[in-house]
Amino acid sequence: MVTRERDRQSIHVHLDARGGCGNVLLDTAAAIVAGILVRSGIALAAPVSAVFRDSATGSTGVDVNVKLEDPAKAPAATAAIEEHFGGEIGVDVVNVS
Repeated sequence: MVTRERDRQSIHVHLDARGGCGNVLLDTAAAIVAGILVRSGIALAAPVSAVFRDSATGSTGVDVNVKLEDPAKAPAATAAIEEHFGGEIGVDVVNVS
């Protein structure tokens, strides 16, 4: 139980540091990805950010950016995110570095 509360606090700290982007969908996407990584024991170097990807015809999905304390853990972070979503993430893009 202590671990779960610590995870929640860590996720909130990352979101608070980011200041929120003022969009529930983007904030939620960032929180979900941050939560996956924190629960997997993968340390974040910076708050997770999310933006809409745009095209001439409108939004084409969500672009989530993750910066890790240890970039060598990028494959493990990507695998944890893909596993959470049941395989490929689809039209959304997750950049892990």
